Amino acid sequence: MPNNSRRFFIDTLGCPKNQVDSELIGGLLRQHGIRDTDDPAAADILIINTCGFIQPAVEESLQHIFDAIAYKQQSRSPMTLIVCGCLSERYKEKLRAELPEVDIVYGVHNPDILVSTVLQKTVGAISYSQRLNKSTPGSMYVRIADGCDRHCSFCVIPSIRGKQVCRQPEDIQREVEYFTQHGVCELNIIAQDIVRYGVNASASLKIDGLLRLLNDIKHVRWIRPLYCYPDAMAVRIASLQHDIPSLVPVIDMPIQHASETILRRMQRGYSRDRLFMLSDQLREHSNMILRTTVLVGFPGETDQDFQALLDWIDAYQPEKLGVFMYSHEEGAPSYQYDDDVPHTVKEEREQIVVERGRELSYSFLASCRDTTIECMVENTDAMMINKTEKEYIVRPLYSAPDIDGMCFLRVPITTSLVAGTIVSVCITDNNDYDLFGVLSRV
Repeated sequence: MPNNSRRFFIDTLGCPKNQVDSELIGGLLRQHGIRDTDDPAAADILIINTCGFIQPAVEESLQHIFDAIAYKQQSRSPMTLIVCGCLSERYKEKLRAELPEVDIVYGVHNPDILVSTVLQKTVGAISYSQRLNKSTPGSMYVRIADGCDRHCSFCVIPSIRGKQVCRQPEDIQREVEYFTQHGVCELNIIAQDIVRYGVNASASLKIDGLLRLLNDIKHVRWIRPLYCYPDAMAVRIASLQHDIPSLVPVIDMPIQHASETILRRMQRGYSRDRLFMLSDQLREHSNMILRTTVLVGFPGETDQDFQALLDWIDAYQPEKLGVFMYSHEEGAPSYQYDDDVPHTVKEEREQIVVERGRELSYSFLASCRDTTIECMVENTDAMMINKTEKEYIVRPLYSAPDIDGMCFLRVPITTSLVAGTIVSVCITDNNDYDLFGVLSRV
């Protein structure tokens, strides 16, 4: 079958870093004449890009693989089924042995080799500028590195992705320049650990220098660094908001825990005192929004340990707070410990943090009332409210894509907005996680 009549579908699971892998694979396939489709049943090449970080993600990935096998079995024409990503990197041989319906089981590295295998010819090196950007209009994820040099005991990512490898700033600059010339104005900076960008001399700049470089690119309006490990460089990034106009006033710093005992068992590399010192320094920047995630139910977590975590939350009141229950993962260093916190206790502690997070979110959003906030238009098709008004979904400056809450924007029925553009919104109301507003007259 000629390539120009073949179609591919990529089902992407997991984090934005996985999305970038899918975009690279999709860009290479399209570059070689294969069209993308939104219908997996209509694909000649069906790719499941899996997540395998924790057990729930493993189970979700397996279900998507089983669904894909069903598509293949029902297809009237030959279909190539490919499984790639973190799950297949972690359990490659097991998947090959137990799922003969899958044609290719591939891991996470060198997507060009995967595409070469599919097309049965060498496709050459990957250009990030040719990736198939699947973010909402106006936005993109910019992956500056892959892999991790940390040794957190609960995490299997280093064993899946390997040590951190940084892209060169010139390569990142070329990618961003290309996409900003095609309508992108928001850069979401991602890696497993962005604060270590350039630390091991694998890139010619460190993260603060890279942010300055990206700020100088024409059409860049928002730069959103994500995944800042609790480190002095996270505080450095927060301090740059006065020098880098496009840097959004949000620091995304997952602390995981605040108990001295649990931090040590997690092998986080910092003490409770240092965490509080870093948090104090961040809060010195009065307009900086703090978003974090925490992990409850880690082996050995006592009531006192959990209270130490709540004390940190109460002391620093992160405006955006997420929580995960510990998952006992084979291959992670923490697997050596007994998974001794009962599941019901994990659930109780998770719910307590969820409720604290809801309260903090509501309080922060309520403080936004009667202020004007920049928001990115997410949809072109507005919903009719009444005979004179319609409603757009827009994403506030403070909100990361696919994670945080939105703003519901009422406009006159004669007003049309374009997805991917940034508008000024006067905030009129809020609920626990979302805002409501009208277009600013300013």
